[in-house]
Amino acid sequence: MLGRTNDTDGDGMSDAYEHLVSHTSPTNADAPIITFQPLSQEICSRDTVTFTVTADGPQPLTYQWFLNGTPITNATSASLTLVNVQQWQGGDYSVLVGGPAGLSVLSSNATLTVDLCYGGSLVTPLFGPRQDYTFRSGMTYYIWSLTQLYGVTTVQGGAVIKAWGGTNSNLAIMGKLVCQAEDPLSPVFFTSADDDAVGSRIWFSSGQPQTATNGCPLVDLSCAQDIPPALSNLRFRYADQAIATPAGPRHLSLWDCQFLQCNAAVAANADTAVAFHNVLMSGCGAAVAAATNGSPHRCRTPHRRCQHLLVGILPTGACQPDQQHRCRNSE
Repeated sequence: MLGRTNDTDGDGMSDAYEHLVSHTSPTNADAPIITFQPLSQEICSRDTVTFTVTADGPQPLTYQWFLNGTPITNATSASLTLVNVQQWQGGDYSVLVGGPAGLSVLSSNATLTVDLCYGGSLVTPLFGPRQDYTFRSGMTYYIWSLTQLYGVTTVQGGAVIKAWGGTNSNLAIMGKLVCQAEDPLSPVFFTSADDDAVGSRIWFSSGQPQTATNGCPLVDLSCAQDIPPALSNLRFRYADQAIATPAGPRHLSLWDCQFLQCNAAVAANADTAVAFHNVLMSGCGAAVAAATNGSPHRCRTPHRRCQHLLVGILPTGACQPDQQHRCRNSE
């Protein structure tokens, strides 16, 4: 029985009054709860952008997206994707999430800023956070600054991702990574903005790529929530550190990958293990550098193929004492 003076939700009205007179839920237990808000993003015109909301509550949940307070026609799912975005589509996006009891909750605003960028139809600059982003086959992407990728990040074979090489011009996977590069003839390239050998030319490219010295991994998995058990068919060139492992204790396997002219192929976080399978390294200073203290595990030769190499990083960041001489020449 509802108490006459109990006020469970603390709104100044007793539970009995709300139940008998207002006919509302005393605890609002049936109202949806937003657990992840849509993300503000800055993009270039002609790019694709996705806004996503995550909510819990009694099912089924309903969704209605708004632009500057006006409902968007047919925008009634948890994600809103806009393709070939134009400058007029910039503004504040929000979503109303409803539940079966008739209660609803409005998300915070996610501001979309659309810049007029240069680079042609096949070059897409990226800067700042993105949500549920896909690196598409046949496209070249230019990483201008730290780009944090939330939600599901999909990388398709044939995509070319070029980094400026300045401080924090890298990709940080914050959610789930999906790698769709099964075709050995269509790898994913991660390289310098000055590398004209692959992808479309960046407008300011010197054509003379140099190994970066920015002290950060080109692809950072340190904060990734979900990654595949193995990554394959990736090509890293001219990176200071090509890829950083997920935070431990987790395992990263690399299959059929290449690392060319990188100071370190992998930056390993504490308490992680890295396995190399049929991996080619050429002109790299180190196979693995311990991200915690920067002390590298050396695998130094002008040209070496690692058939099977397992490297473990202790919680202190030191290299395992028995991991030396486990990288064999394939010749």
